[in-house]
Amino acid sequence: MRITFLTFILCGAFFFISCKKEVSKKSTHTGTLLKNSLGECMPINVAGTYTAGVKLIASNYMEVTVTYDRGGAYRVSTDTVNDFYFRGQGVVDSGTSVIKLKGYGTPSLNETDIFTVTVDASSCEADVSVH
Repeated sequence: MRITFLTFILCGAFFFISCKKEVSKKSTHTGTLLKNSLGECMPINVAGTYTAGVKLIASNYMEVTVTYDRGGAYRVSTDTVNDFYFRGQGVVDSGTSVIKLKGYGTPSLNETDIFTVTVDASSCEADVSVH
């Protein structure tokens, strides 16, 4: 009886310790797209040629300028328009950085597409012409 009671207590203690919540050591940071003194978005550099029916390659990208309050991992993306989108991820230091967003997908229509670039709670628009 004594061994059974001791076993019950040890199993209960092990269960209690193993269910402890893990505390994340990742630090979060906030990024903001660069804007002028009037709150207007700074120009976004769009590189490459965009052709309907042609898959995007490494020369199809956007460059956006983002200010981060501290260093860490980042992920910047756009919405999907006309069957393509842009995304970049990596690690940055605090301060202002130019972030390259690689293009993915295949544009389907000849048109000018308006993409919304989002960084945390900050967003700006960029036009991409598809020929």
